[in-house]
Amino acid sequence: MVKSEAALSVWALQKMGIRVVLLTGDNARTAEATAKQVGITEVFAEVLPNQKQLKIEQLQDLSFRVL
Repeated sequence: MVKSEAALSVWALQKMGIRVVLLTGDNARTAEATAKQVGITEVFAEVLPNQKQLKIEQLQDLSFRVL
């Protein structure tokens, strides 16, 4: 279940020019549905914990700030 304020938070971040990405271990179907509910278009699903760290490092290497 997605919190009601999540979509507003994502919208506000995007309005500020911040790229919002969903990086999750959930299956792709669940991740895509969740992302759609809150307005996220870039999803990485079925990602294992060690893969998450690698993806974060890749984004940081491209000069992205990852939170």
